Amino acid sequence: MNRDMEAVLLTGGASRRMGRDKASLVVEGGAMAVGVLEKLDSVGIPVTVSGREPIEERPFLPDAEIYAGPAAALSKFKPSTDHVFVVACDLPLLDPQLPLTLEQLIGDHQAALPFTSDRRQMLCGLYTADAFTSLSDLVCENPSPSMWSWTQRISVREVTEDELSKAGINPRSTLGANTLGELSELLGNTNEQS
Repeated sequence: MNRDMEAVLLTGGASRRMGRDKASLVVEGGAMAVGVLEKLDSVGIPVTVSGREPIEERPFLPDAEIYAGPAAALSKFKPSTDHVFVVACDLPLLDPQLPLTLEQLIGDHQAALPFTSDRRQMLCGLYTADAFTSLSDLVCENPSPSMWSWTQRISVREVTEDELSKAGINPRSTLGANTLGELSELLGNTNEQS
């Protein structure tokens, strides 16, 4: 069990572009959200599920407001460890070593976020407990803040594709699937390295 880290698995999105609930979408014989959860289990990271429905009797943080966005949902989470790995349920290729790699790279920053496909992967990143205090303050000003506005308030260590590759992490493992086409493309390239 990794006692300096926990995870929040976000399952409450509207899945508009996917056309069906992403969390329960079957990938490799099981629900996609459960697959992400099991990968984190494999490296001893305890997981809290945040969304509309609990999973496998795990700690559960119900969405206070449906479809208010991930930052609003995360603002209700109270960290009990130094680091929190925030992950969306739509990452079929998630490498369970990723949060441990980000922990090694975060340094004095409040977040370590993969920078892949030319953007920060804010829903596949490591945040400090202190960063969640900043998020609570932000929500007092704006009840439905964006993840981007949160990451503008904290110090972020962007982790490049090259750094991930050198650590043995496929950068594609940080990518979520918003559509069935994106999911198919990700799953069709599981053996390729970027």
